[in-house]
Amino acid sequence: MPTIELTEEQLDRLEAVRDDVAETLGGPYGHIRVRDAVEYLLDTYTPPEEGATPDTDDGAESTADDATAESADSTGGGLASLEPVGSAKAAALERAGYETPDDLREASVGELTEISGVGETLAERILDAVGRETDEANADATESASDQGEDDGTNRLDAMMNLLDEHDDKWRESDGDEPYEVELPDGSVETARTKDDIRGILFRHY
Repeated sequence: MPTIELTEEQLDRLEAVRDDVAETLGGPYGHIRVRDAVEYLLDTYTPPEEGATPDTDDGAESTADDATAESADSTGGGLASLEPVGSAKAAALERAGYETPDDLREASVGELTEISGVGETLAERILDAVGRETDEANADATESASDQGEDDGTNRLDAMMNLLDEHDDKWRESDGDEPYEVELPDGSVETARTKDDIRGILFRHY
């Protein structure tokens, strides 16, 4: 039997067609396989009219793009951006009360299959997509927090290293038991053994 190669995205779209066929025409077609979905598409294909030419008018193309974008915005927006959904399914989900991906996070496969045109396979793929989106968002947030933490640590270290220069009038060498002494804000003096000790004292008081 001849075979054809499909990309992962094309296979996902074909499986979505299979789910739709199973929901709406499952009776006549019996158990729906991917090959049945292909057969259905071939059966319902309408060839273009003879002599028809693609519309290359920039204005018409722009209007069509605007209409598509407006349709996506008005039928779920964020839902339509989920790979298994698309604008048509987004509208059905929206009518069922699922307006954003956040609304789907607590949904179950059983609840989604109650929506017209959503079969069990598509419901599972939708929830998987929502889960992946959540994982990616959490990963981005963690990375951002990590980067911020690294920046804060670097800035704090730089500030510590510059304390000796910024407050060079507050510390000096000592003739006492400790080699250095630091003048505190209240006028008293605290001794220090090393310059790191001086930095610590300056950091605490200044």
